[in-house]
Amino acid sequence: PGVEREVAIKVISPVFANEPEFIRRFETEAQLIARLEHPFIVPIFDFWRDPDGAYLVMRWLPDNLRGLIARQGALEPEQVVRITEQVASALTFAHKHGVIHLDIKPDNILLDADGNAYLSDFGIAMVRDAESTALPNHDDQTQGSPAYMTPEQLLGSKVAPYTDIYQLGLTIYEMLVGASPFAGKTPGTTILQHLRDPLPALPAALSAADPVLMRATLKDPTERYASATELALD
Repeated sequence: PGVEREVAIKVISPVFANEPEFIRRFETEAQLIARLEHPFIVPIFDFWRDPDGAYLVMRWLPDNLRGLIARQGALEPEQVVRITEQVASALTFAHKHGVIHLDIKPDNILLDADGNAYLSDFGIAMVRDAESTALPNHDDQTQGSPAYMTPEQLLGSKVAPYTDIYQLGLTIYEMLVGASPFAGKTPGTTILQHLRDPLPALPAALSAADPVLMRATLKDPTERYASATELALD
């Protein structure tokens, strides 16, 4: 008899099942998540490969933050606070275990039926050795979404927990406003905004959060918050 629980299965098709780069990313995600047992990180239950493909079995969650924003637009401040605290807790835990996510965005924040948030998709994450800040290769750094890429990723500079802080700041902005702060007409325009433009100001009713988000998204990564928890507490 089965355990009778709903699961999500992430699949790599046979076309890519034996392609080393795809398999490397897939296995990296499985191994990373297996190490990160946290209430707000989507757990994996199994992982395997066969001639027909590769499979990652995870907890099934009914929604994601992207879908919620698409339906609702700007979220209520109480929702934003709860989701921020939960994602920040997950990120701080990952960072303490030497893992940097590198692709924080609404698509990768899943939601349960009660609106609790869970961090998912560690497919381009990197592991930092306790004694090293070695980079992933440049292809890894530039696999993220243009609307959420950080200046250091775009420039091929060192990535660190502050990279996730920047992306979390952009995600919080999107929850508050209902739209991405940097969404140029072309990917090139969006990239230039990340490199040159400060974060747009929030609507007047939300202006109290401006200093927090401005600090989270500073172009100089060393001037951002030291941790996701510090950001959430502000």
